Amino acid sequence: MEESLIKDQFLNEKERLIELFFKIGSSEQITALQHCKQECKNFLKKEYDEEIEDLTKIITALIIYFKTDNREKAKEHVIDVWYKLYSKTNLSFNDIRLLNCLMFVEADIEALIELSEELLTQLEEQYKFHSHYLRLKITINSNLLDLLLDAKFLNRNYKDEFDQIIFKKVREVITLNLKHKLNDDYLVGRAIMCQGITLKDEVLIYTGCLLLRNSKKDPLSGINELIKAYIKKYNIEI
Repeated sequence: MEESLIKDQFLNEKERLIELFFKIGSSEQITALQHCKQECKNFLKKEYDEEIEDLTKIITALIIYFKTDNREKAKEHVIDVWYKLYSKTNLSFNDIRLLNCLMFVEADIEALIELSEELLTQLEEQYKFHSHYLRLKITINSNLLDLLLDAKFLNRNYKDEFDQIIFKKVREVITLNLKHKLNDDYLVGRAIMCQGITLKDEVLIYTGCLLLRNSKKDPLSGINELIKAYIKKYNIEI
C-alpha cells in the first residue's frame, strides 16, 4: 500500500513537471524556464527518470537558444534526445510536443518542413480528442513559421517557393485562432508579422507589432531577432 502511494506521488510529480514545462512553452520568459529546470534537477536528485532528464536537457538548450540565438551551442545539449525522438515511428503526445520544441535542431529546411507535417499528421490521426490538441496544432504551425523566417533572412539555403508555405501557415494559425475563438493576440501577431516581413508589407508588420503589444505574454521573449528589429524600427512600446 505504502509502495503504491509512493509510486503514485512520483508519477504525479513527474506529470506536474512535464505540464509545467509545456505551459511555459517555447516562447515564454527565460526565468520561467530556469525555474522549471531547477525543479527538474531537484526531482532527479530524489529519483532518476529518463523523461525528466531529457526534459532538463531540452530546457537547457532552449534557454541557450533564446539567450544567444546560437543554434549550434544549444543543439549540443539535446542531440541525443533529438535522435532518440526522431527515430520513433509512433509518437506519444508528449513526444510530438518535445519534437516541436526541438525543431530548431534541424538545419535542412525541406527536412524541417517534412517533420512539421509529420507531427501534424500524427497529431491529427492519433490525438484529435486530446485536451491540448488544438493548442499544439497552432504551436507547431507557428514554430515552423519562425524557423522559416529565420532561414529566409539568414540565407540558409532558402528557396523562394518556401514563401508559399509561410503564407499557408499564417492562414492556418489565424484561421484556427478565429474559428475556435482563442483570442491569442500573441500567436496571431507573430503570424501576421511573418507574412508582412515576407511580403515587405509595412502595414502588416505594424499590425502584427500592435497585436504583440496587446498580448498578455511577454512579447519580446522567444521572438527572433528579425521581429525584434522591426518592433524597434516602428518605435512601439511593449
